Amino acid sequence: MIWRWETINKWIAGRGYVLGAEIGVKEGRFIEYMLANNPELSMYAVDPWEGQPGAKEDYLEWDWVDIYKAYRTRIRPHFNRVTEHRKYSKDAAKYIPDGLLDFVFIDAQHDYDSVLKDIDIWLPKVQNGGLISGHDYNPDKFPGVCKAVHERFLAPMTGENDCWGVYL
Repeated sequence: MIWRWETINKWIAGRGYVLGAEIGVKEGRFIEYMLANNPELSMYAVDPWEGQPGAKEDYLEWDWVDIYKAYRTRIRPHFNRVTEHRKYSKDAAKYIPDGLLDFVFIDAQHDYDSVLKDIDIWLPKVQNGGLISGHDYNPDKFPGVCKAVHERFLAPMTGENDCWGVYL
């Protein structure tokens, strides 16, 4: 199986990207892999690391204390290259200037409205020549993700492990 971080790593290879963001970090496996395989890369980690009452996916049953500890353990070797925003996507984006990022990877909520909002919030943060991408591009499991991506982009790339992306 090819993991989502391997797919995105292939897509950014050789492009000289030095600054990315992951929206929806959970245990930090994506960031850990990206930083371990790209020594010049720094990342923004955006996640509230808490349940989300009222959201379509509320994640209230998850053990957020252990999940956050796992994330912190994973990024420890790369801590100086991670800027953590323990906030919801829309709140964290206020701290990141437009055009700053080389790429963004969206893997937070999976319903249409949330994905569309995340695309709209993070698209301006990516510079020309950068990559906006995400996970769960699967019409059977997450039709809202596919609908939102196609509403904003005419012909997104798709890759292994249900990844999507668009070079800007």
